[in-house]
Amino acid sequence: METLTQTYSGKISNKLSCFDRIIFQGIMPEISYAQGMTSHMYKNNEKIFDYPRYVEPLKDLIRKNAEQLAFVPALL
Repeated sequence: METLTQTYSGKISNKLSCFDRIIFQGIMPEISYAQGMTSHMYKNNEKIFDYPRYVEPLKDLIRKNAEQLAFVPALL
């Protein structure tokens, strides 16, 4: 899976380097409704009923990242 900066490398003109956070908001029109998700699954040669298996790796990545973000070492 590509990172956000890899996916949009041709559209990124600058990079912010600091200890702050940036929140991206938006929608993914292709998959933001049932028919769109069904279409996306079929394009990837997956059946809509296989959705739980299809997203399992993503669920694990999200959980792992959330656990890493939740661990904040005590400040001295």
